[in-house]
Amino acid sequence: MTDRQAACANQAADWFVRLSCDDVSEADLAEWFAWCSDPNNLREFRRIRDVWTGFDQLHAEAAQLLDDGVDSASPSATRQGWRRLRRPAAAALACAAVLGFGIALGTRWVAPTHGIVTTAGTNRSTMLPDGSTLTLAPRTQIGVDFSGPTRSLTLSPGEAYFKVRPDKTKPFVVRTNEVTVTAVGTAFDVRSETGHAVVTVQEGIVNVVGIGSGTQLRGAWRVSAGYQVVYDTASREVRLSAIDAAHAFDWRDGRLQYFDERLDAIIADVNRYSERPIKVADPAIGRLRFTGTIFTESIDDWLSAIQTTFAIRAVVTSDNRVLLIGNDTDLRSAFAVQ
Repeated sequence: MTDRQAACANQAADWFVRLSCDDVSEADLAEWFAWCSDPNNLREFRRIRDVWTGFDQLHAEAAQLLDDGVDSASPSATRQGWRRLRRPAAAALACAAVLGFGIALGTRWVAPTHGIVTTAGTNRSTMLPDGSTLTLAPRTQIGVDFSGPTRSLTLSPGEAYFKVRPDKTKPFVVRTNEVTVTAVGTAFDVRSETGHAVVTVQEGIVNVVGIGSGTQLRGAWRVSAGYQVVYDTASREVRLSAIDAAHAFDWRDGRLQYFDERLDAIIADVNRYSERPIKVADPAIGRLRFTGTIFTESIDDWLSAIQTTFAIRAVVTSDNRVLLIGNDTDLRSAFAVQ
């Protein structure tokens, strides 16, 4: 690969990251088009067209306009064609073309370091530079760096689902404060809260390494499809259990599934979806175990239900927060320590 090709590869990877997001702007598309005005880049796009297997699924108008622009090798003609596209068609075409470029380069593709963030109450799906897919739960942030020997991702407290494109020469590694998860080609989910991590495998096998205080290793487990490992850093408790593959990943559709999990870890998870922050006032309440389903659109209904299941109350504070306290807890003392 020449220096010119390597530069194009890095630029294309960066464009892939930008254009695969949900909020592509007209300015982004205009800047991307300026990059395409280079005849060398246009030739690369002709090669992309040959390797992009899903190209025939594009909007017919978009496909025809790209054919016209590329075949003419005229930036001005291409610009005129792009102006006739509706914004959604243009964005889809850009994403597809850049993805094809990455697939053509295979493992030689070097992506820059970047981050992806989700806002409250919103799941977000995106394509990674290697063709893997990622879905982030609300209030979750992930850092991505594919420039080294591994495809490295760093997950903040939150949850993410990964559908990994196989590459035996470059393992796919997800790191949290609690665990490191390594895969080659598989589909799995990682949920991370402070001191608590859950790894659920849908396809293939992943290696999970638990981390204690600092970077001290606390154990390693090989988890196969249909199983889930729950790891707590403070107690060093590890639980491996079979999961219902049909429902384990339902959080992407607004249904949170839990099996014998601590209430404080569940509350931390639910808080990413709740309009009102929920706080556990008593550590003893946080240690309670819950099994069941929570619908993200009816969290208040769940709060009402657990008050009949456990000896607790959900009290709304003056600043619109929810405080979970014991039935026999004095309200004044609970508000004093919140």
